[in-house]
Amino acid sequence: MTRTYYAISWEPYGVASNPDGSPCGTVLGFETMAERDAWVTEGAAYRHESGFRESILRSAITAEQAREALQATQELKMAEAQHAAWEDGVISQALRDAETIRQKGQV
Repeated sequence: MTRTYYAISWEPYGVASNPDGSPCGTVLGFETMAERDAWVTEGAAYRHESGFRESILRSAITAEQAREALQATQELKMAEAQHAAWEDGVISQALRDAETIRQKGQV
């Protein structure tokens, strides 16, 4: 089994995700670590800039391992987004309840 060295180019917003939790970037495979690392160093300098590049794991992995790593990242980001939405809903409801109570003159 051949090894491929993977990197991601974050476009167009730097390191970010789409609303569905998938990464806003393009994954590329390289035959050697040196080739990948040279490509990564040519990208934008900061994570928030379009075109920021980084290696995926700092070792050689198979395509299946890269897919598994990306899937795990997507699942984590989706869980974080769902938790944030839940928190927003709870806080919003509490604020609506407080306003209703205030309007009724109960405070």
